[in-house]
Amino acid sequence: MFALSKASYNWILYLDDDELLGRKLKNDLRDLIEKADKEMIDAFSIVRVNYDLKCRQIIFGPVYPDRQIRIYRKDKVLYRGIVHEHPIVYGSVKEAVKRLLYYSLWKFI
Repeated sequence: MFALSKASYNWILYLDDDELLGRKLKNDLRDLIEKADKEMIDAFSIVRVNYDLKCRQIIFGPVYPDRQIRIYRKDKVLYRGIVHEHPIVYGSVKEAVKRLLYYSLWKFI
């Protein structure tokens, strides 16, 4: 919550250090936010794809598509401080289309 309070923009893109945006999401992020402002959307869930760096392949597990809330208005979200928790969104959440992905990079030993 401390980091959110220091953010200087209304919209937050939250990624862990082992995650990155897919090319399509990276290119369409501004349009997604403009759409949200017009349609009164407060957060987006996007599909997380797990990618194994060692095997160089996508891991399709039992939870695919694994949707996570990663784009949201900072004044509409609350975290309680639990590791790997999902944010509490006070408002509307929309599922971003499946082609807008982000990747969680796994490195197994």
